[in-house]
Amino acid sequence: MADREYRPAPNMTEQELVALAARLAAVATGNPQAMLPVRSLHTEFADCLPIISQ
Repeated sequence: MADREYRPAPNMTEQELVALAARLAAVATGNPQAMLPVRSLHTEFADCLPIISQ
């Protein structure tokens, strides 16, 4: 697998990829409070960060 290049989903924008990565990082902590800053970012930057689910 080392010779393969990572490619996000064909229709995924960079902003969507960042939003998803932030959510996954928050979930990986195992702390429900870690999601609060992510939700705050989605609220503050709703014009450029997609909201995956609320």
